[in-house]
Amino acid sequence: LFLIGSALGESSNRSPTSIYTNCLHVLEYLLRRHDIHIENVHDLVVSTLPYHDTPLFGRILQLVNLAELSQWMFLRPYATPGCHLPNRTLLAKQAAKDNALTGVLCDLAASNKTKSSKGRSHVTSFACAVLVQALKIQSRKTGTCEEPTVRLLLPYVLQAIGSSHQKEFQAFGYIVTSAISDYVSFSSEIISKITT
Repeated sequence: LFLIGSALGESSNRSPTSIYTNCLHVLEYLLRRHDIHIENVHDLVVSTLPYHDTPLFGRILQLVNLAELSQWMFLRPYATPGCHLPNRTLLAKQAAKDNALTGVLCDLAASNKTKSSKGRSHVTSFACAVLVQALKIQSRKTGTCEEPTVRLLLPYVLQAIGSSHQKEFQAFGYIVTSAISDYVSFSSEIISKITT
């Protein structure tokens, strides 16, 4: 499913209709033959989440049973035909109050670092943008980022900063670290890990 997500990213970056169409054919085959919309609901939603503003994501939401997964219940209003698609702000608001979604976004960026470069930029940028916006929303409510959120993010950003041969993922780490530092003071131990 993540390969399909990468192919979607490649097609949205370069806009060749044939790649997008072929990707949709493969997705349709997986839906019909292997019932991925029943058996792999979470993976299907996660792999298409970076494309939340496309009609494909709206169609995926219509096909899956979101009632089975409490983590994705906030997307239920967008599963009706003809409804507008969820925007990035909605995802950021949900991530600001739900560390499970924050973890999914971090996992998405971390798992994406090993994929081919085609389509990777979109997924990493999406995860980074949603997380930065979520931190800003969270800090508006409480005046700072919540400790569980920072504890969740730190291992990911430290791993990202340390991956010097994967520039996209490293940039993800620096940007999210910068966003956290706007609201939280780091200990000298964390600062030394970030700067080395």
